[in-house]
Amino acid sequence: MQYEFLVKHLKEDDRGFAASLYLEMQGTNDSGNKAVSSVSVNFGGNDYKPKSSWTQEQIDQWAETMRPQLQQNIDFQINN
Repeated sequence: MQYEFLVKHLKEDDRGFAASLYLEMQGTNDSGNKAVSSVSVNFGGNDYKPKSSWTQEQIDQWAETMRPQLQQNIDFQINN
């Protein structure tokens, strides 16, 4: 199975803060069957900060924490 992130997007609120992170991942099995899974992570506490203060590395780190859940959802869609 091959997995790739299609979207890693910080959603900004009206104050210019990153209110959430939207992630979308696609999986393709060896037969060419594809499925897509997405998740939106809402921020609070220390992660609720100006969008401009986020680095690509921080966005990628958050995305990686969600990778297992997205892959599990994709596997379920393809195998069922």
